[in-house]
Amino acid sequence: MPIVRTITPCLWFDGQAEEAARSRSVATARPRSMTTGTDDYWDKLGDGGDAAARQCGWPKDRFGLSWQVVPRSMGTLMTSTVPGAGERLMSAMLKMQKRDLAALEAAAAP
Repeated sequence: MPIVRTITPCLWFDGQAEEAARSRSVATARPRSMTTGTDDYWDKLGDGGDAAARQCGWPKDRFGLSWQVVPRSMGTLMTSTVPGAGERLMSAMLKMQKRDLAALEAAAAP
């Protein structure tokens, strides 16, 4: 698996996005660079968080913030022109907590 060198924060708020965007903590947030693999992101972002809330590649941290961990190849898999690949990929992913890239690649294969 290639090494991921950056993360891009994408914050999800349930009904409080405007308030959060006005807050100093969100307004001054900047992406940080890291040299680590996808599993490291999953482990570190979800450390101390609600394990039962993890689904489809979204670990929840100890502060209740959900993070989406996306392997670099997901864009290619999700835009496959193989008939039925997208439906099989989504069906497989919805059953996962941490994304299993090998299983997702198999689901998207012809």
